[in-house]
Amino acid sequence: MRWVACRGSSGTEPPSPRFGHTATTLNRGRYVVVFGGLSRASDSTSGGALNDVVVLDVLHDAWFRPVARDAAHQPPPRAFHCACATSATTMTIACGRDGREQRGDAWTLDSETWTWTVLTQARTTARDFACCAPVGDGSMVMFGGFDGKKWLGEVETLDARRGAEARWRTERVRPAKLEAIEAIVATASGKTAPEARSGSAMVKYGPNVLVFGGQGANGGAFNDTWCLKRERDENGEPDGWSWVKLVLRGSPPNARAGHAMSVMSTTSTSGQTPSIVVTGGVGDDGWLVKERCYYDDAHFLDGDNARWQKLSFSGEGNGPSSRAYHTLTHVSQNKCLFFGGFNGANACNDSWWLTVDDMEYLDISLEARPSPRALVNALRDRLKTESSVNVFAGNDAAFRQHLSACDVEDVKIGDVPGLMREYALATAALGLPGSRQDAQGRFRHRDSADITLRDLGSALTELQSAYIANA
Repeated sequence: MRWVACRGSSGTEPPSPRFGHTATTLNRGRYVVVFGGLSRASDSTSGGALNDVVVLDVLHDAWFRPVARDAAHQPPPRAFHCACATSATTMTIACGRDGREQRGDAWTLDSETWTWTVLTQARTTARDFACCAPVGDGSMVMFGGFDGKKWLGEVETLDARRGAEARWRTERVRPAKLEAIEAIVATASGKTAPEARSGSAMVKYGPNVLVFGGQGANGGAFNDTWCLKRERDENGEPDGWSWVKLVLRGSPPNARAGHAMSVMSTTSTSGQTPSIVVTGGVGDDGWLVKERCYYDDAHFLDGDNARWQKLSFSGEGNGPSSRAYHTLTHVSQNKCLFFGGFNGANACNDSWWLTVDDMEYLDISLEARPSPRALVNALRDRLKTESSVNVFAGNDAAFRQHLSACDVEDVKIGDVPGLMREYALATAALGLPGSRQDAQGRFRHRDSADITLRDLGSALTELQSAYIANA
C-alpha cells in the first residue's frame, strides 16, 4: 500500500482544519461528504464546533460546498458524532457534542437535493465518541460512547428508512454460540462482550460489524477486536446479534482511541479479500510516567489469514503525520480517503489517498479506463524497446525509450537530471501552464538534486503518460 496526497486540484477550497468530524461515501463512491468537527482545541463552552458540509467529488477531483434548498434547516454544530451511509444517496448522523452540550438527535442528508431531515422520534442517550456502521436495508448500528458521566456499552440499531417514525432500538446482544472457537476462547477468559468504551472504530465487514480499540472507564485504552455477528434463524432471516471476541495472529496495534478504520480489498490466492486498515489514534506511552502519544502508524488485518501486521510504505517522508480524531473513508475496493485530525496542538486539513500497490494510484477518477501502466506496456511493445539499456550517452532516443517503460527502481542516480529534463519538456509539450502551483506538471520546477524517491516515482509516471499523449 502507499500514501498519495489528494490534490483536489479543481473546485473550491478544501474543508477548513478540523477534527472529530465525519466523512461518508455516497453515490457509489462518487462523493465523500465531510460534516462538522472541531475547528480548534478548546476547554471553553464554545469549542468551535462546525456544521458545514464540504464534499469531495472523486470523479472530478474537486471539493465543493453544496447549496441546500433549506439552509435554515440543518443540524446544530457538533463534533465527535458518528455517521454512515444508510442508502446509496443518504447518510445519517447521530449524537456528538458542541462544547459541553452533548446531543442525542439524528439527522439524514440526501445527496440528490442536499437537504437535511431531522428524525424527530430518533432520540437516544446524549453522548459523544460513539461509533456506527451501516448494516443494510437502510439500517445502522451504533455502539458505545460517553454520556458525560459514564462510558456506554449498549448496541442500538436505527432503521432510517422510516423517516420521522424511525426510532432507536436497544439490541439484546447475546454471547456467541459455544461451538464457535472464538466464543470458547472469549468465554474462557471471562469476556463475553466488550467493556463499555468510547472512541472506538467500527466498520461493516460482510454481514457483520467489527469494532477495534477505544477508551474505557479507567481511562485506559484497548487494542482488542470484536465482531458483532449477525445471527440468522433456520430460514436464513436475521435473528439478532452476538458478540465474538476475535483471537487474531500477529501483533495488533498499540492500545488507542480516536483512530480511524476502513475496509480495503487485497488480492490473494482466493481472489479479492476484504481486509481492515487502522490508522493513527492516541494512547499512552511510557513506563513509569504515562504520556499521551499520537500515532502516525498504519496496521493491516489480513482477512485471508486473520493476522495483524504493521504496514511500511515505500518512499517514506510523505503521508499523514501523527494524529487522532481523523477519518479514513472507504471509497472503492482499492482506495480510502484520509482527512483531517488533531496532532496534539493543531487541527489538520490535509487529505491523502491510501491505495493498494497494484492499482494506478495517480488516477483517482472512477471512470473505467486503461491505466497508464497498461498503456506504457503497450508502448513498450510498439517501440520494441530492449529489456535493458545500459548506455545512453549521446543517445536521447534510447534514453526516452528506457524511461517510457522502466519503473522507478530502474532509474539510476545519474539518470535523474535527464529524467527531470525530459519531464519538463514532455509536460510543456502538452500545453500545461507553467505555474509552481499547478496540480499537473507540478514537478517541473523541482531541483533534481533534492527530489525524493516518492516524488521521482510520481514524476516518472506522469512523464510516461505525457509520452503516450504526445505519441
